[in-house]
Amino acid sequence: LGIDHADYVEACIPRPVLICAASDDFFDIDGTWKTFREAKNFFQRYGIPERVDIIEAPDTHGFSKPRRTRAYHWMERWLKGGSDYTPEPETELQPPENLLCTESGQVALSIEGARSLCDIYRDEALALKRERKEENLDLASLQEELRKTLRLEKSPDSLEWKRKEAKPEAGMVTTHLTVEIEPGWELETRLDRPQSDPSDSVVLWLEDALYESEGLSNLIEKGFPVLSYAPRGLSNKDRLSGNSLYEHFGNFPLYFLALHLDRPLAGQRVLDILACVDFLEREFPGKKIEIFSEGRAVPPALLSAALDERITEVHGEGGLVSWESIFDSSHSVDCLSNIAPGILKVADIPELVEAIQPRKVFLKDAISPTGETLENDEMLTLFQDVLGKGSSTPGNLSLDAGE
Repeated sequence: LGIDHADYVEACIPRPVLICAASDDFFDIDGTWKTFREAKNFFQRYGIPERVDIIEAPDTHGFSKPRRTRAYHWMERWLKGGSDYTPEPETELQPPENLLCTESGQVALSIEGARSLCDIYRDEALALKRERKEENLDLASLQEELRKTLRLEKSPDSLEWKRKEAKPEAGMVTTHLTVEIEPGWELETRLDRPQSDPSDSVVLWLEDALYESEGLSNLIEKGFPVLSYAPRGLSNKDRLSGNSLYEHFGNFPLYFLALHLDRPLAGQRVLDILACVDFLEREFPGKKIEIFSEGRAVPPALLSAALDERITEVHGEGGLVSWESIFDSSHSVDCLSNIAPGILKVADIPELVEAIQPRKVFLKDAISPTGETLENDEMLTLFQDVLGKGSSTPGNLSLDAGE
């Protein structure tokens, strides 16, 4: 929208605004002061700088007594025209039962027909599924809508890949490559290629630092040229440690920062993948490009393949295979970063697989939103529409459920 925090304060002019902040809030206090200074200068231009002010209390997130007291005085000044600095009176705490709005304290238990947010979201997801089936987008239209939803800009026609090549070892040459995909973002990759390359395929390997697999080393040992890297937010250095919020939502600060830029993290990951596909096409002309992905890298791999037909084959291990299924789960674990707002208006993951057809898709040990490995019948249920299409054959789609 092109709006920053200070703009919201400035939009209140000429009404008085008091910013109540805390030194140790999880919001950066430096950013709060920056907002205040911008707003103060704006109010100054209109000759009323006194109508915006700030209090920084030496405490944490909340509305503590120092801030409440300052708010009383602010309202006394601007609403009553006075200057009463009486301290906040002692407050008698009420017993919990006096504060209940319903007999049980729970709307869902006390009001017949009440629906939780989860109920509302689930119904909305089902409605979107019906709308997608009725609309039945062709491939070109689906790709256009995906690009809009992911805020996916076209990759630059020419990127400068910087190389640092190591000495050949055991018939294999390793090259470390970096490239600035966009201003401020440098992608770090590694290319392992045999000195003698008889294969007709080249592999793009998408790593997830939290997923343990021997697949990468196995492919290299078999003599495939492999370009490997961890998508944004999935490398060790990007992984934040913290409380249970991180267990359930993963690197959620990075996800929300991306949304603040109107650049969903899933779309940024796809942008990097497609840049790697461009590189592989130039580096290995005539070879088929296959993607191998693991863990949280699986959804962006499938999104990329649905968007780019140069990708001839997709392998996904241990990844989420349905965004819609999140609404049927009691909770979700680390699904957030691969969700772009509005994605279910366009497609769920099984529909991405359908769009990739007749190119091959191999899904192994797929997981539910709670992180549990799906059983074979659960996989078949999720992909029954794809399996029922004439374009899909056992050779085009392989579902390997957990044991």
